[in-house]
Amino acid sequence: MNQENLSCTPSSSKRAPAFPIRRPDFDFSRVRRFTYDDNALPSAFWAVLQALFPDGEKFFIKSVRDVRTRIDDPKLQREIDAFMGQEANHGRVHREVNETAQKIHGVDLKAIERRTAKIMAMFNRIHTPMQRLAMTAGAEHFTATVARFLLRHPEYLAGFLDANARRLVMWHALEEREHRAVAFDVYQAAGGSYWMRAVMLPWMFGVLAPWVVFEIVKVMVEVRGFEDRAALRRGFDSLVGRKGILQKIGPGMRDYFRRDFHPFDDDQSTLEAEWRRELGWAN
Repeated sequence: MNQENLSCTPSSSKRAPAFPIRRPDFDFSRVRRFTYDDNALPSAFWAVLQALFPDGEKFFIKSVRDVRTRIDDPKLQREIDAFMGQEANHGRVHREVNETAQKIHGVDLKAIERRTAKIMAMFNRIHTPMQRLAMTAGAEHFTATVARFLLRHPEYLAGFLDANARRLVMWHALEEREHRAVAFDVYQAAGGSYWMRAVMLPWMFGVLAPWVVFEIVKVMVEVRGFEDRAALRRGFDSLVGRKGILQKIGPGMRDYFRRDFHPFDDDQSTLEAEWRRELGWAN
């Protein structure tokens, strides 16, 4: 990525998007072997998440698109356009990073992408459009909650030692914050029930979590990440320790199960504005 500039030119559209569809210019000709803190375990965690994004984002886009004909609100329709544009760019950029990392370090991230595509195809096959939209609303809350953690904890973000990787994470996290309410609002406007959204998030995570753990272990074996026990303990602590990211996002995830929940209850606009300035974004 060009470290001096992160392009944020909005996409042209017949309808002006509700928020910018940025087309960042990344240069990932070099990718660190261990992207987070030179530690295999959290690096494997983030690598697996990154391998989920391309086909996961396609699933989110399809879930919203399949229901948008039920939406009469022109403002929400513009937000849907912007949501799909941002998510499409996320999938494209992460796929490019996966390809580069695989070429340089030999970790088979493309195989994880293929397995992700099969799981998303299974979700598409066995669930109704509203169930898929409920899953997407829940997943968007997860990504927005992770993004909030990163906003609030610059010391964790600093663990991405490569400036390119750090700015990639900042770009994706900020846009997740921008569009965090779109799938939820579409679900509500289309008549989605509380109980469906309350059930579909744990169902989706119940399917994905064991598989994600399997993929992380598989990557760790490939990179011989279990050999350094001290590094393994540090990495484990950064994920699930008392101050680890997966511990810290717990309260925010529980908020989703309130009947009166809305994604905009969580207002981090001041921090988001600071991040935009750091990235050189006009908006």
